[in-house]
Amino acid sequence: MRSQHFMVRLHHVLVTALLAAGCYRPSAPSGSYECDASNLCPSNLQCICGMCVSGEDAAACSLTIAIDPSCPAGAGDSCVAVEGRPFKVNLAAFTRTGTPSKYSGPAVIGSSWGHARTPTRFTMSGGVANGIEVTLDRATPLNTAAVLNVRAGSGVGLSERSVLVDPPRLTVDPGPVLDTSAGWARAWIGHPAIDRSASGYTLYFAGVPGVFMDPHAKLGVATSSDGKQWNVAATPLFTSADNGHFFSPSVLRSAPDEVRLFFSHIPKNKDAAADVFMATSSDGGKTFGAAATVLSPLRCVATGCGGTGILYPWALLDPIGKGWLLYYTQFPNDMTGRTSTLALARSGDRGASWHLDPVPVPQSGALFSISVAESARVVYDAESDLYRMWYAQITDPTNPTAVCKTVIQYATSADGLFWTGTRGGAALSVADVPWAPAHNSQPPNPSGPVDGLAPGAIEPPDPATGKTGYTVWFSPTTSASGFCFPLSIGRASRP
Repeated sequence: MRSQHFMVRLHHVLVTALLAAGCYRPSAPSGSYECDASNLCPSNLQCICGMCVSGEDAAACSLTIAIDPSCPAGAGDSCVAVEGRPFKVNLAAFTRTGTPSKYSGPAVIGSSWGHARTPTRFTMSGGVANGIEVTLDRATPLNTAAVLNVRAGSGVGLSERSVLVDPPRLTVDPGPVLDTSAGWARAWIGHPAIDRSASGYTLYFAGVPGVFMDPHAKLGVATSSDGKQWNVAATPLFTSADNGHFFSPSVLRSAPDEVRLFFSHIPKNKDAAADVFMATSSDGGKTFGAAATVLSPLRCVATGCGGTGILYPWALLDPIGKGWLLYYTQFPNDMTGRTSTLALARSGDRGASWHLDPVPVPQSGALFSISVAESARVVYDAESDLYRMWYAQITDPTNPTAVCKTVIQYATSADGLFWTGTRGGAALSVADVPWAPAHNSQPPNPSGPVDGLAPGAIEPPDPATGKTGYTVWFSPTTSASGFCFPLSIGRASRP
């Protein structure tokens, strides 16, 4: 649990140095210092309950932290907050005997779940601090609530009410970013991956030119200077030489001018297992070298990829090991068995070797006896030191014909391997995308039902560009021949 370090610890060495310099002021304000290991304080103060204060009536030997009634009530005595949005708390300090204190000084607010933050530095005055705004940065999973704490010196207090934290709702753009009318991908289009640079946006996608004439999935590219108007390249960026399928691209900018594109490849022989291809650009994505296998399905047998291989790869820079992380989906039995699980591959040598681990599946409030997660899309939030993931969850995992009935769920992790979902429903479902059926161009249901949603690129906040909140790209999907095909590319955002 991380706390905000607002207090300055008074060390004997510092005091000695200040005295030697002739600038030490012995009449320090009460509560302005935390006692050091030797209980040393300025001469006009005394160490009581870990703080340098003027006397017993100014000590904070215990505290209370009360959640303001303006926080909406939840189950039991809890309140419901939204991840990253402030709610108010009121603080009070008490002496060793339990009477109200006149303590004036700093305090630190923490949480049993995620990280608690206050937008501005605050101090208590006359033993109280009211209306302090607090935000929590991690949604609480099912059957879990956050308990707030407050500390001043050795004085502590816990909130009597707990806090349930929900993620902000996603708001879907009023129409698709791209659909099958946008270029060469006339049959299906989707699986968006975004690379943003100083010159604008580059959108990589998977597309199929035609159902009968050219039914092979290829990778395409579109560019935009503002993220609103897109120019789709006239021809595919990558086409499988064996008449197989390229799909589900993921883009990794490993250096200012070095862009790596990862994607799944299913050979022409549909019974062959999928592998992961990678192509590299040394000019910022303007041109790419030849694509080649970077992760073979032979490597994932131990983690249970079965006969389907490695699907839906998602790459990001490892924030700890400074290598690469590659999340992927594996189907231990077959594509229609609906036993999809997530796995993670790590490489510290630019893809020359990989270490593979299964990923425990977050349940997001839906308790099933089998694993139902796929298409993990992960970003690392450096400010919160958390991994955030959006993934596809099968809504009816017991029905082998419900191939594409998926919703997008949200989960968080402290280490990128063990994940917790949310207590509520889906982060995004077909019902949230009213324009999707009109962009189903394929028989037998043109402008007809859409089965589910698959997540694509995740754009995190970017202080350098002024972007706030998260943008989740996605594809509405439909079922055809036992596979899920994307129909268009959409975009949703949250604070």
